[in-house]
Amino acid sequence: MLRCDVLNMGHRNIVANYAHKMGHAWGFHHEHQNPVWWSNYWSGEARDSYFFGEGSFFCERLEDYAKVVADIDSMVMMTPEDKTGLKRDICRHRKIAGDWNFVGGLNWLPVTHGVQWQKKKEPDWNSLMIYPSSSGSIDGSTGKDAAIILKKPNGDVIKPALKPSSLDIEGLRKMYQAPRSTLGSFSSERAASFSTSSS
Repeated sequence: MLRCDVLNMGHRNIVANYAHKMGHAWGFHHEHQNPVWWSNYWSGEARDSYFFGEGSFFCERLEDYAKVVADIDSMVMMTPEDKTGLKRDICRHRKIAGDWNFVGGLNWLPVTHGVQWQKKKEPDWNSLMIYPSSSGSIDGSTGKDAAIILKKPNGDVIKPALKPSSLDIEGLRKMYQAPRSTLGSFSSERAASFSTSSS
C-alpha cells in the first residue's frame, strides 16, 4: 500500500484516500476489480450481462501505459504480431500486466484468483473502494473524456467518494462481527477496575 497525499490521485481528497488505504488494511479489495462485473474477455467467464468491458474501459489512457508499450516495442527478439498481441494482453490480463510492471493495469484489471468476492447485483458506485473514473489517467486532475479510464454502462462517470458508503460500513461490520465477550476488556476498563478496587 502506498499512502499518498497527492491530490490528483484516487479520490482527490487526502482523508478519503487514506480511508481507502485503511479499507485495504481491513481486508477490502477494489470494488471495480470484482471479475463478476467484467465481460468474458476480461474475466474469463461467459456471462450474458456485465458492467465493464469493451467501450467502458480505456486502458490506453492509464498514465504508465505508454512506458510499458515502449518497453514492449524495444524487444528486438519479438515479432510485430507478438508485440501487438502483448500490448492487447497487458490491458486484459492482470498477470501479464504484472509481468510488465504495468501498475495502472494492476490497479484496474479484474482479480480472478485468490479473492473471495461478496455477492452483489451491481457495483457499489458510492464505495470508498471503487476508483473514480479518471484515477490513474494520463491527466488525473481533469474530468474530460480523455482522462476517463472506466465508466458506468450508461456512460456516466464514477465520481470520487468522500466517505464510506452504507455498504462499506455494512461489509466492515460483517467481516469483524464478534460477540463482545470474546474481545476481552479494554485497557481503560482494566484501569478503572484497578483504581476502584484499590481505593
